[in-house]
Amino acid sequence: MVFSQEALKHGALQYLEGLIRFREIRYTQWVYGTNEPIDRLFTVTPFFNLSPLASILHQPEDNYRQRSFIRPLRLHKMVSQLREPGNSLLLPMLAIDGRYEAGGGGDLFPLSA
Repeated sequence: MVFSQEALKHGALQYLEGLIRFREIRYTQWVYGTNEPIDRLFTVTPFFNLSPLASILHQPEDNYRQRSFIRPLRLHKMVSQLREPGNSLLLPMLAIDGRYEAGGGGDLFPLSA
């Protein structure tokens, strides 16, 4: 689940209240924030042209173990931290880094957390 900067400014909890009301929504989703356009963020090609399911968006734990200091966050942790008075939430942010190029000359935009 990815929240835009505008959604976070208005309060993520108001968006979550509508989602978590239904049993079809799982609380185990990864949660991120972003300043990037949402549609562009979901069309990024992961490293080495792997499946999108191998990206940081879907599997952030390997990247966290290797070189990150902000722990990936699940939806259930976000909800509990937002509802706790006086608690601050450290939300991982996703950005598109256009410095990498594919071997074929096209641009790759790997996700970075």
